[in-house]
Amino acid sequence: MKTHLRAGLTGVLLSLSVAACSAPRTGPEVDVLLQYALRSSTERMAQGQAMESYQLARAVAEIDPRYPGVQEALAGMPADLQGLFEPTALGSNVALRQPVDARWYEHVLWYLPDRVLDIFDIVSFDVHLGFGIWVDAHATRALQVTAGFRTVGGFGWHDHRSLGIQTQSQAALNLLPFGAEGYSAMQAGTSGVRAGTWSEAGLHNPSSRLYQDYKDYWAIGGGATAVVAGAEVDVHPIEIFDFLVGWFLFDPSNDGFATTTGLALSTRERQLLRSLGEIAADKSEIEAYYIWRGLQEKEAEAAAANAAGGGLEEVLEADPDALEGGAQPGGTPEDAAGDAPGDAPPEGDPPPGAGDDPPADDGEEGEGGTDDEGDDPADNGGDADGDGGSPDDPADDDGTDDPPADDGDDPDGDGRSVERSPAA
Repeated sequence: MKTHLRAGLTGVLLSLSVAACSAPRTGPEVDVLLQYALRSSTERMAQGQAMESYQLARAVAEIDPRYPGVQEALAGMPADLQGLFEPTALGSNVALRQPVDARWYEHVLWYLPDRVLDIFDIVSFDVHLGFGIWVDAHATRALQVTAGFRTVGGFGWHDHRSLGIQTQSQAALNLLPFGAEGYSAMQAGTSGVRAGTWSEAGLHNPSSRLYQDYKDYWAIGGGATAVVAGAEVDVHPIEIFDFLVGWFLFDPSNDGFATTTGLALSTRERQLLRSLGEIAADKSEIEAYYIWRGLQEKEAEAAAANAAGGGLEEVLEADPDALEGGAQPGGTPEDAAGDAPGDAPPEGDPPPGAGDDPPADDGEEGEGGTDDEGDDPADNGGDADGDGGSPDDPADDDGTDDPPADDGDDPDGDGRSVERSPAA
């Protein structure tokens, strides 16, 4: 009992701290919570606590079903236990407890205590303080009148045999099965901690998350809050049915101590589940998270492409015209044009004699030089490099460029004659 009450008080403090920080969570903050929940799920599965693991992983999948590792965590849940998490017509009346194989004497020992406890499930009540104007009357949620707003905290005997405290923040306008409602609540008591945030709009039905997780759709009762104080009470027809058939060892509410055991979630994990529930119900936080995740995925793709070295396929995909003009990956068209033999010279003034028929070779290098390709049939001594030599001369058997004969008119050997002035 002391452990449950201590956990309940801790849950209240956590709840108040969360309420104080009402700013919407950012994408990175949501991601941190998802990481922590998935890590806790993995640890629980390693400890053989399949239901605890599944509940944490399921909360992650409701926000991001493609989150890395979440589908593997969900797949580890035994098929016979997954049905406990599926929506049922009984809604929140079905306790989330793990079935166990009870021995015959355990059934005997728990037979009467379980019947007594089933009686205590039939009625729930709460008295509270806070602020708001609220009125609610319902004979199931198909026949209801609800209006107002409130933020309150109180003490009472709540659903699932929870003797302890409850905080509620809600605003609603409902008539018969139709209406709109926003609801955030937390219970902490002898049954542990339950918390979450939900919203309803349109037709209320027992399969919705609000009535599967927290409220009893089939309850008959009412309540009111008059500015600073209020109270509410409910009678639960499903629990009456559970009490009656329990005498014949049927347990539709899945809450018998002889045949089930509670989930071993820590207070921190329960608070984490509440935070993830709030995120799942807040469109702005969901949108902020997915925008952030999209940016992260693009950055990861760019980093992977850079790490791959920018191969030819990536270059062509990014720029199909990248190879026009002889470009290659890692180079530019100018690099390719400058190194390839036989390419056209760079743009600018054409070389001397370009485009003209080469003059007949008279044995001396003319002012315009010779054709640099040596393709003049009459020129058997073409000067390819303009130095006056003839590398293509067949008579040149040593493979070197022969200097022109010095006739005294070219003192510097550059192929140009200089007039001599008469001797003084």
